Amino acid sequence: MTGFSVVVILGLLTARDLPPQSNFQKYHALPGFTSAVEVKDLRPREIHRWLREMDNKRFKQWHPAHREYRVVRETPNYVGSRFYFREIVDGFEISGTWEVVYAEPPDTLIFKRRWQPVYWLLILTGTKNGTLVMNDMRYGTGWKWIDRPLGRIVERFYLTPEIQKAIDQHDREEFLMLGAVINNRNNN
Repeated sequence: MTGFSVVVILGLLTARDLPPQSNFQKYHALPGFTSAVEVKDLRPREIHRWLREMDNKRFKQWHPAHREYRVVRETPNYVGSRFYFREIVDGFEISGTWEVVYAEPPDTLIFKRRWQPVYWLLILTGTKNGTLVMNDMRYGTGWKWIDRPLGRIVERFYLTPEIQKAIDQHDREEFLMLGAVINNRNNN
């Protein structure tokens, strides 16, 4: 059985949704890593709107590593919506279906990977020159007796230091590129 299979099986057996805003710190306290970059000349609401209106064309326009994006389920208030994406980051294929578990315009989005205890927190903070984008990739159940062995499996087979470094670099790069893409659209 591969490490990825073990992560999926543990995710199916143990994953539970943590209550979004009231327990935001619980998400952030899970093991994982954070990428941060300041995007010049864009406000948080512009980035938030771009992500909520994402489609395959926008996704591919955003970054050359982006290969495919599709909405799996759409909901009126965005929470509960699901999307699939696939990208190649430094030779690693990253793909999966994610569900929006929390969306608070203009500054917070929280996604949960389907069938796995993996969370993606996106925090957009306005700055004098634009927006500070904080990408948190977190994994776990909130149960320490599960999270310790799960963390070792995830970091050995799924989010290796090499993949974490590639994702961090990609996150910084793609959000800097997003600034240019959105500003270009706004000027045309």
